[in-house]
Amino acid sequence: MRKRLKVGLGLGLAGALLASVLGAANASAAPVVMTTDLSAPYKVLKFDLKPGGGEFFDLGTAGPSIGDQTIFSNFLYKNGERVGYDAIVCNVVRMNPERTILCDISVSLPDGVLYMSLLRVEPLPPPPTPFYSAIVGGSGGYVGASGQAYIDPSSNVAHTLTIYLER
Repeated sequence: MRKRLKVGLGLGLAGALLASVLGAANASAAPVVMTTDLSAPYKVLKFDLKPGGGEFFDLGTAGPSIGDQTIFSNFLYKNGERVGYDAIVCNVVRMNPERTILCDISVSLPDGVLYMSLLRVEPLPPPPTPFYSAIVGGSGGYVGASGQAYIDPSSNVAHTLTIYLER
């Protein structure tokens, strides 16, 4: 009984999330305008990212498909000094015809670790466009952290990560 309840709740939450995403995608609302002017109510941390390596796994049908996975890491720099790293696992969860990816991101900094989650729709091949990720928690000095991160992939070899922590 308990197992069935957990599955039922999980499917109900997944169904509600899917309906909300599909509803938002089909609504005729004004487009979302991305802004980086969020400094007032947030503690802002800004880093330069440099690739640290990674792997792509073609786990679904051959070629771009649901189930494919990318695992990679970047080094974080502040004023030219390496101050941390991130670890990222992204899974393709939808193809229609663009790709929807779900990523879990951990950012290790001297004061602790920030945890982030990202759901992103991107065309194939993906252009390097800026995007946001939700901060969903942390450990060490970031226990209870919330806010968002803004990632600007200015090139294939360098990105900028700006973290906005709610005060």
